Amino acid sequence: MVPYADAKLLRIICEWGNWIFPFDDLFDNGDVCEDFTHAEKVMRRMEESFCEGDGDRQDHTLLHEGENFKRLFELARMHGGIYKSIAEHCSPGQSDARYTRHTKHVLVVICEIDYGTGIQHRYVASMRQYSSGTLAQVRQAQTTRMGTFEEVLAQRRQSVCVTPLFVLVEFGHKIDLLDVAFENANVRRVEVLGVEIALLHNDLLSYCKEEEEGVMHNTVAVCRLQGMSAQDAVTFVGTEVSCRMTEFEEAVRKLRESKHRRTNELMRYVQGIRDVIKANLWWSLRTERFLSEQQKLRLMTEGTLEVASIMPCCHRFTAHPPSNVVASTESNEGFQKALSFAKEVETHAA
Repeated sequence: MVPYADAKLLRIICEWGNWIFPFDDLFDNGDVCEDFTHAEKVMRRMEESFCEGDGDRQDHTLLHEGENFKRLFELARMHGGIYKSIAEHCSPGQSDARYTRHTKHVLVVICEIDYGTGIQHRYVASMRQYSSGTLAQVRQAQTTRMGTFEEVLAQRRQSVCVTPLFVLVEFGHKIDLLDVAFENANVRRVEVLGVEIALLHNDLLSYCKEEEEGVMHNTVAVCRLQGMSAQDAVTFVGTEVSCRMTEFEEAVRKLRESKHRRTNELMRYVQGIRDVIKANLWWSLRTERFLSEQQKLRLMTEGTLEVASIMPCCHRFTAHPPSNVVASTESNEGFQKALSFAKEVETHAA
């Protein structure tokens, strides 16, 4: 993802990656995935790590729920050290952040803090976006209503936590861009499309695991709850990926032709977004988090994966329109992922 980062910056980025997976799992299928009250407390504790003096604060006002939640708050608190390292290693000009200190008795309202400009500003903004989207996801899990594909996609753009990776690429490669560059419509479009491509790839490759765990905010699951068969759902999501990849290249072309005075730096940033997409695919196919070795072999050689004919926990949700909810009568329904998608994964992961 950051092949040209020096050792110190790469170490910080790796520490962030090692932290985000267990932290994010708390809200996906962990201890607070259906408990909005505690999910919000844990997330706010993470956000408070942006405040100067964080290391001095004590969590006695938050830790009255017992030892298990102490562990959750400790995981949230770990982010503070990572953020401090990011702030300390920003290149000159990458950061002009200001802080607000708080005491043990006064909690800071995060939204009132001015983080200035530069990479710290973008990192904090991206993590607050992640926080907002993830808490919306937890709140949704407490209801019996499943959103439409478009609604879930909009929420997942925030909760998938890909945008912070773009900021970390900027940080690791010491990309020199002014804040105004990120206000460019084509830059923003490339970022949105990069996030959507990564999350849709992730949903396709993680669906088997998340199906077993009853995770219902996967876009493949959403399509099935809307009445699609497993095959139709995967075909639909795969088509959405292809369309976005075409649009991504068009937005990049417009950027390249825009004669921006820092076109070279912009192209480095765009390449970083490409690298995030490729790294996500590469990692997904080489870890056993989503697919077993047997499943990966079957995907790459046959382009197929097996899923349940009837979705676990589907009785919990009301799809829209409700009459479209169907379940396969087959005892074991497999879905064919388009062979072109399997080859695309192999190409990007190479």
